Amino acid sequence: MRAFVFYSKPSCLKRGFMFYSKPSRLKIAFVFYSKPSCLKRGFVFYSMPSCLKRAFVFYSKLSCLKRAFVFYSKPSCLKRGFMFYSKPSRLKIAFLFYSKPSCLKRDVYKRQIPYRVA
Repeated sequence: MRAFVFYSKPSCLKRGFMFYSKPSRLKIAFVFYSKPSCLKRGFVFYSMPSCLKRAFVFYSKLSCLKRAFVFYSKPSCLKRGFMFYSKPSRLKIAFLFYSKPSCLKRDVYKRQIPYRVA
């Protein structure tokens, strides 16, 4: 059992992302979504109450995820920050998402997200 599952729909991420944890501390699902047009806009990422009572915000810099993403949580359950980034070349490379121990003691699931231009 892994802590997180994270996936995206293809075609420049016009659809939302869903990302959730299996029970333990984080019993509620997380949802964050992107605006269309290759992520030129910021992301909004938020959690429903339980452990994570605060909203998260992370954002991308310019053109199709050429830069790293960073998002982080304020203390409460998640005492350490998260880092989440893509390597260049438009999401051909896997995203890596991980947490530091504390609340989330389990490993995090990693997978590749294929990217195709519509």
